Amino acid sequence: MRTFLKILAILVLAVTVAAAGFVLYEVRAMNLEVVATGIDAVPEAEAADYLAMIHTGVRTGTFGGRVFRDGEYDGEHLVHYHVRVANRSLMPAEWISVRIVPQEGDILEVLEEEPRVLSARSTGDLLTRVVSTSESTARDLVIEYWMLGRQRSLTVTLTE
Repeated sequence: MRTFLKILAILVLAVTVAAAGFVLYEVRAMNLEVVATGIDAVPEAEAADYLAMIHTGVRTGTFGGRVFRDGEYDGEHLVHYHVRVANRSLMPAEWISVRIVPQEGDILEVLEEEPRVLSARSTGDLLTRVVSTSESTARDLVIEYWMLGRQRSLTVTLTE
């Protein structure tokens, strides 16, 4: 009987240590990790139709993005910001969205249609578009997401 209780105690201790290790791993892995970024600037001439459609949406109230300054401006261009994120956790990251921190010269931001879900142990691409008159394409992007019922965010600086 004593030997059985010793073996049982060792098993309980081993399971407890394994569970504690799993919890510590998950707490550390619950943050999304940025694994790649990219910036594509599209000149006004190449994006003229798309910019006209966006400005029409702003005028008619059907634009679904964020407007920083109203109106059309000379020299505006479209900039695509790409971010690849990895979810190393065993839990899904939900309601993932990305937005820029606006700078002087930014006119509006075109947001993705719907927030994204990134399943456990996977990677995904996020995209946001900005119409700007600024020469610099360097921006800070804020990535917000929910994991295990808690909202989390991280800020990424994209440079040219």
